[in-house]
Amino acid sequence: MGKRFLIGGWPVDLMGGLDVAFLLKSREKGSAHGISNVDYHTETDVDRKNINTDLRPRLQLSTDISKVGVYVGYSYGLMNYRKGLLGADREVYSRMLRIGLSYLLN
Repeated sequence: MGKRFLIGGWPVDLMGGLDVAFLLKSREKGSAHGISNVDYHTETDVDRKNINTDLRPRLQLSTDISKVGVYVGYSYGLMNYRKGLLGADREVYSRMLRIGLSYLLN
């Protein structure tokens, strides 16, 4: 959904919508080393995927000249990526900033 405005003779589109994102993989992988090269022999390699999809409301602003356009958009994830994980005392949500170019083929 959106609305087109003319600002100084330039078409500017303000659009809103909903992204549906599919989480393919999420892993926790790492190791711990102390100062002075002390190695604690602590490593982790664990599957952390606990959700399959994320819904992200999105706003986008775009403009174009002839067939070339530019846009900037922001989406805000609604699903907590750490929900239900043992030891996950913080909430983690996706935030996406999109900046790009577009080209009209027709």
